[in-house]
Amino acid sequence: MLAASDLGHHSVYRFDPADGSVRRMADLGQPNGLAFSPDGHTLYVSDTSRTEGGDGHTIHAYAVVDDRTLGEPRVFAEVEPGVPDGFRVDHRGWIWTSSEAGVQVLSAEGHRLGLIPTPQVCSNLCFSPEQQRLFITSKQHLYALDLAAQ
Repeated sequence: MLAASDLGHHSVYRFDPADGSVRRMADLGQPNGLAFSPDGHTLYVSDTSRTEGGDGHTIHAYAVVDDRTLGEPRVFAEVEPGVPDGFRVDHRGWIWTSSEAGVQVLSAEGHRLGLIPTPQVCSNLCFSPEQQRLFITSKQHLYALDLAAQ
């Protein structure tokens, strides 16, 4: 069980390296992972509050406005079963996210394209630098999967 937040909220912040300021950008039940779309115009943030008794098991999308602020959030996708604990965005804008069943692959519009089942709950994932291999972690294992030529 997590300790209660001293701040009274769970948020996403932006650090500005130019002036050292930190600004609260968004609030979610339990923000976990974040990634940008390939063009940098959308920020994706996962909410995994379901693991702490909440109902969040979603990836939210925020338009990036003027490279400094975020637009209104929209639910990009609900991950079922489980939560989007870790996710990455590929060069096409597809989101590859962990779930209780394995890795779910979502289109840039949020439609589920497929599932890569894993023997254990998938906790996180990442691509090789050329996005030709997918690495998947679980509680006790690290899996490597060669992806088709792109």
